[in-house]
Amino acid sequence: MRAGLNGFHVGVLLLVLSTAAIGQTSPPAAPQVTTGADLKRLIFDWDPVPDATYYQVLVRPWPTNPFAVLRDDIAASQTRVSLPIASHLIYWDYIRYEVAACNAAGCTSSDEIAVNDQMLDTIGYFKASNTDAGDSLGQDVALSFDGQTLAVTAKREASSATGVGGDQAANDSPGSGAVYVYRRSGGKWRQVAARGVSQAGGEPARTTLRHGRTGFRAGALHQPRRLGDRGGCESPGRRWECRCGCGVHLRALLDG
Repeated sequence: MRAGLNGFHVGVLLLVLSTAAIGQTSPPAAPQVTTGADLKRLIFDWDPVPDATYYQVLVRPWPTNPFAVLRDDIAASQTRVSLPIASHLIYWDYIRYEVAACNAAGCTSSDEIAVNDQMLDTIGYFKASNTDAGDSLGQDVALSFDGQTLAVTAKREASSATGVGGDQAANDSPGSGAVYVYRRSGGKWRQVAARGVSQAGGEPARTTLRHGRTGFRAGALHQPRRLGDRGGCESPGRRWECRCGCGVHLRALLDG
């Protein structure tokens, strides 16, 4: 009886060892992948694959290119990867990705993954603090030389406020125009100022932008000659000096 039991145990042990050996010499199955997106990122999720010891992400930017390994350091316990991308540099209709499950015996790739339906979710946008239909935000855009400050006009913004920090909610001067200033800090953009450029007497201003090495000139640059001063905002450093065509002089410190 004891001899029979011992024989049985030996058989089970050999079966277990044989199964383990097969697992070590066969690549894992292919991952089943779903995709998502965030600002300037593509996100890939998959279920854990048995026998996988790590994962790879591969990319083929153009149909005639071969797939190349983009990431090969994804641990077996990790089933999500978030890839930073430059949305404007991708041929969205043609780029393809794969996720591969790997072990010592090799790798098995997923089906090819198209991501063109994720494009819009990877693209950010700038929004005014007082949005209103018909304001035409983005008519003119100027980026500082260091790439950290952006000025954007809304040529038909209707506030009668002039200068920095006026009442943006006062929609009582149609077509007056405004300039919004955004600054990048810590990898994120935020609006740091809004400047109305309404003219004296309620006449609509044609808001435009020009910029030089020290900053922007932003304001009602096509004022009637009788107003004399053409106005604008300039930044000799971090301090912006603003003037409008009706002779009002303002100064605002834009905190980074």
